[in-house]
Amino acid sequence: MNITTYRWGDADGNTVIGFTADPGITYTIPATIGNREYDAFVAIGTETAEPYQEPEVAIEPDYMSFWVGLITSDYYAKVKLAASTDLATNTSATEFIALLGDAKAGARIEPILQLSFNELLSLVPADPTDQAFLNYLLEETGLSTVYDIQY
Repeated sequence: MNITTYRWGDADGNTVIGFTADPGITYTIPATIGNREYDAFVAIGTETAEPYQEPEVAIEPDYMSFWVGLITSDYYAKVKLAASTDLATNTSATEFIALLGDAKAGARIEPILQLSFNELLSLVPADPTDQAFLNYLLEETGLSTVYDIQY
């Protein structure tokens, strides 16, 4: 075992992770006196270990919750009103709704949905209240990890 560096494996110091020069090969070492690998780590000094790092939590975007929040919003009412009198807005809103429906079903074409949302926002600008709500909605549904709306 050729461990080159160490990092604490948990916040309580019950395990140490040993990293080798070989990418992808690590060792999880229980912090138990008498464990050969742990004793070797203690011999070089436990202060050599990098601090524990919380694992990143993957956020799964919730398109259905975003949709429900959107269609009950004042902004969506503005889009519906504008779509009833302007063909470009109607076309843009229809495309956006279709792309969002696909995303809810698991067929996500994120760059196209981003462009569609941007286009809709350019045709029906969001006022500061709408912007605050849309930002909140994106954050709460995890879509802010995928989409970046520019007003």
